[in-house]
Amino acid sequence: PLPDSFADLVVTDPPFSINFDGRSSAYNRKKNNVVGSYLEMPIEDIFPAVSEIVRILKPYGTLWIVMGWNNLRHWENAVAEHITITQIGHVIWKYQFGVYAKKKPVCSHYHLLVYTKGKRHWTWNQQDYDEDVWVIQRPYQVGGLKYPNKLPPEVAREMIIRSSNPGDVVVDPFAGSGTTGAVARRLGRKAILIDVSLEYCGLAKERVEHAV
Repeated sequence: PLPDSFADLVVTDPPFSINFDGRSSAYNRKKNNVVGSYLEMPIEDIFPAVSEIVRILKPYGTLWIVMGWNNLRHWENAVAEHITITQIGHVIWKYQFGVYAKKKPVCSHYHLLVYTKGKRHWTWNQQDYDEDVWVIQRPYQVGGLKYPNKLPPEVAREMIIRSSNPGDVVVDPFAGSGTTGAVARRLGRKAILIDVSLEYCGLAKERVEHAV
């Protein structure tokens, strides 16, 4: 396990309800170009995962969690169990091409919850105009590997530049394809990536090693 009070920043996009089986053609995905889906995270695993994140986070360190509306309440409830954690923001990331839905609204946004371990002195590198709605397009490419839930580098960058400084340790406990680590390295941070999938660990390692 990682040491206590180790990370300056934790940025993560936990796996939830992601399944592209049978929909490759609808999303312009050839089957041999699609990386396997993430393992689903049971709701009962959310509370121990949050406890580990809180344990490794430094005093006044920051936590960003990216998620859809369907799991929002579970993560909020888990974080609320920890009295050392204070919520300092709730950003909406708006993107194009929401997933088609029948007889319900098309979802075209994610929630970005931001917390700090402590009530003051956390890192916040103010940008020109820090609103809580970010309009950032999801990457679209023809050919190449497709990931079921790849976080756009621009979203990772916005979180990392605000809540850390060069030389800081950035941890992603649900690293997936390694976007957080690659962006952190480009920004001069130290990245620690964790994932249960050996396939994704290999892909993430390659991305981080080639990040410049």
